[in-house]
Amino acid sequence: MTSRPGRFPAKADGLYYHAYRTTGRDRWILAMLHEHQILTTEQITTLAFGAARTARARLNELTGLGLIERTRSNPAGPGASSYLYTLAPAGAVLLAAERDQDLKALRYDRARARRAAIRPDLPHTIGCNTLMIRLATAHRTDAAARRLTTWLGALSCLRRWGDEVRPDAYGRLASPDALGEGYGFFLEYDTGSESINQLAAKVRGYTRFARNHTGHHPILIHTSHPSREARLHALLTEIHGTCPVPIATSTAPDPHEPVWMPHTAATRVGITELPGVFSALGYRVLAPVRPDARTPAPAWETANTDRDGPRP
Repeated sequence: MTSRPGRFPAKADGLYYHAYRTTGRDRWILAMLHEHQILTTEQITTLAFGAARTARARLNELTGLGLIERTRSNPAGPGASSYLYTLAPAGAVLLAAERDQDLKALRYDRARARRAAIRPDLPHTIGCNTLMIRLATAHRTDAAARRLTTWLGALSCLRRWGDEVRPDAYGRLASPDALGEGYGFFLEYDTGSESINQLAAKVRGYTRFARNHTGHHPILIHTSHPSREARLHALLTEIHGTCPVPIATSTAPDPHEPVWMPHTAATRVGITELPGVFSALGYRVLAPVRPDARTPAPAWETANTDRDGPRP
């Protein structure tokens, strides 16, 4: 007597089972882990959930399904550090299938993602992602904040512009009106681990970019301390006089406040004012780049939350 097939996919069905057990938000999390390599519990909670308890429960479920992997770094003090999440092979298979790709086209590299969790520059990666997440979610609590519509991670930036510049991230802020394009920017996140001369030397690559593209995206440099920020401006003036590319710096934790100091300007301005300031200073600000259609939205909006929830 043959057994009747089940009404729903079973675990042995692999891809079909994972597709059945996951929601749109789950698959968005997989795409974000693929784009940014590594995210913490708190970062995923801020981006995609309204409550920490809900986030932890769902991340536990996705880990149990084998779609994501997690580890912890060695804490500097007492207590446990936050979980660090990366995309697991089964999650990559599901993401590739959703995109109608194979794993080669997806360019999934498990070893690289796992290395990110133990590299010495892990604090840099987490800090950079945290800053971009604040930009991505600011509109939820501040009606005047521009929405971040694009966020490319360091690896995507490397693949797109690596022969010219290697920023830590690229972002695009929405226009204040429906007809505008908004503007794009490069982010350099500085933790103080490299010399101020090394940081200033990056301007050479951005200068080549400006020459090749007859213009530039604003370059935002977030530095680790006000004194380091002041030294950077002084060094740029010493080397270049008038800086050949549009640079603004900040040390503030909230990037949406008027905390950005354009080089040679007298006062700090908000991030949305930078294109106008740089245009007035004589720089040609390029139109924002159009990302691949598969690039995940920078944040999962609560309006998109799956009403049916995860399937049993």
